[in-house]
Amino acid sequence: MAFLEEKLAEVKKWDLPRMDRSSTSVRYRKEAENKLKLAIKHLAAYIDIHAQGDATKIIGSGFELRKKPGPTKDVGAPRGLSSQSGRLSGEIKLTWNPDRPGIMFVVEMADLIPGTTVQDWSLKGYTKKSKYTVAGLIPGNRYQFRLKAVGPDKESPYSQIIYRMAI
Repeated sequence: MAFLEEKLAEVKKWDLPRMDRSSTSVRYRKEAENKLKLAIKHLAAYIDIHAQGDATKIIGSGFELRKKPGPTKDVGAPRGLSSQSGRLSGEIKLTWNPDRPGIMFVVEMADLIPGTTVQDWSLKGYTKKSKYTVAGLIPGNRYQFRLKAVGPDKESPYSQIIYRMAI
């Protein structure tokens, strides 16, 4: 812990209210803060490896135990799925309203073949954003899209299905 106390003293040395707020002073303080954060990360990783989950060793090191993740909330189906033509030929841009931020979305597509009811869904991609552009489509063909949200241990139902012709 003496190492951390030394680093903390270095950061306190650059107490800006008592010093001028020149760019050099600010830079030195930020540099010292970053060194301290890195030292703490390294120490925490060292303790984590050597403690091997033993709570007594972790607490004895001066660190607190990590909060154990609880059960996750149900992941709601994405709402408001819509589409528009992409910037390039053969692209369709999908957008939606996520139920919660930070969730992964799975985007699926199926060709819309007139006169058939068979839907052969294929995975197009994954994203954490609330938009996705599907590329490489054949202009003039109609496609259908759906998506679902995926949490750490749960999946949502699929969104509504939307239809779009590639241009």
